[in-house]
Amino acid sequence: MTKKMIAVGIDYSLTSPCVCVSRDKTFSNSFFYFLNDRKSVQGKFHNILGDQHEEYLTDQERYENIASWVLTILADFKKEDIVILIEDYSFGSKGRVFNLAENCGILKYMLYKGGYSFFTVPPTVIKKFATGKGNATKEKMYDAFLSETFIDLHNIISPTTKLGSPTTDIVDAWYIAKYAIEKMGSKKNEYTN
Repeated sequence: MTKKMIAVGIDYSLTSPCVCVSRDKTFSNSFFYFLNDRKSVQGKFHNILGDQHEEYLTDQERYENIASWVLTILADFKKEDIVILIEDYSFGSKGRVFNLAENCGILKYMLYKGGYSFFTVPPTVIKKFATGKGNATKEKMYDAFLSETFIDLHNIISPTTKLGSPTTDIVDAWYIAKYAIEKMGSKKNEYTN
């Protein structure tokens, strides 16, 4: 990436979306933002800020709230200085897959209307990038993160629960941003949505 370029990795979901903003491939130089309804994981943890979801009356309001939260984070940066990479849909998803698609569709629409360029990357590509295996589990992703950074995020954010959100979302967002830095470089115009 060029010196000015900033990578934004987005692990998008309904319950615990996470955004990583990074100028390089170091965890400590990156900033993380996530939404979650668990009060125990909200607050500031070093370079990580966890907030609570806004209240909503309809699914559409919920999707708009989450997308607006992302745009608020991006507002601090010049559009031409950032590369936005969003983890694409997982074809093995179960549950409310149409809701997930509508949610991400609203984000993409609002990014588009806001004049942002963005790209998507399949989850299998990020998993392979992080672990060497495209079908890696959340646990394997976390193990790779721990080996690489020596930061035990789980202990910092939610030590009394099993490994899950928001810890795994932060890990995913970091690898998405890191992938953008390493693979996309300053050639952002060569990629398509």
